[in-house]
Amino acid sequence: KILKDSANKDSSVIDGLEAATKYRKGQLDRITDKFGADKKQQQQPLEINNDEDVQQTWKDMESRVVKRRSLTLSEALTRGKKTGRRNVRRTDEEAWLDAGMYGGNREDEKK
Repeated sequence: KILKDSANKDSSVIDGLEAATKYRKGQLDRITDKFGADKKQQQQPLEINNDEDVQQTWKDMESRVVKRRSLTLSEALTRGKKTGRRNVRRTDEEAWLDAGMYGGNREDEKK
């Protein structure tokens, strides 16, 4: 009887996993159907063989990006611009230093 009970528990676990998998697949299919384009409605990408086929807005954007020149450090400083990386997180050691964990009495550390 013990073997039958354990077999029933195992099969119920498998059935539960199958049900959960089917439910999740159904959710994903509904999302895909809601936001994804139908295969019939998928548009083919445009073939652009020359610059005349590209819209003027994209031409302007490309020319701005291509012609842009980076500032040197001295140019940035004279114009008052920020230089270097931004949003660099402080390390734990820097926070501990600000909190005073590293500074203070050297005599206490020697003891």
